[in-house]
Amino acid sequence: MNARLLVTALWLAPTAACTAGDSEPVDLPECTPFDAAARPMVAGTFRYDSLVFALGGTITFEQTEQTVRVVDTTYDHHDDRALQGEAPLDGNRLDIVLTPKNGDTDYSARVVLSFDATGDRFCLVSFSDTNDDVGSEGTYTGTR
Repeated sequence: MNARLLVTALWLAPTAACTAGDSEPVDLPECTPFDAAARPMVAGTFRYDSLVFALGGTITFEQTEQTVRVVDTTYDHHDDRALQGEAPLDGNRLDIVLTPKNGDTDYSARVVLSFDATGDRFCLVSFSDTNDDVGSEGTYTGTR
């Protein structure tokens, strides 16, 4: 199975409310609005989960000033490859391209995260990858 940050082929939540399997519709959280003046410190390991999909795991960030590196990802119920990447933190928004840590060149994912003012929480703003999977706002959230 190809590596994906936060989900597999289930990144198909196009609206603010979706259905989790046979359950009732789920209201997705709105992400913290973009704030160019924000300077959150986001280093650490975050637990991510979805209100829609039965997928979760961890993502570990390192931060030096405004440069953020994803140094590891784990998956609760999948054996996908760990991902890595580096990008500048633009205010409270991280727009990063992730690739497999093992050096494979057959996969990449562009992930946009919005952090709250404390840097302790993030919300997925958008996701797209080389497998043509896409994701929308609020389908995943993370907490340090």
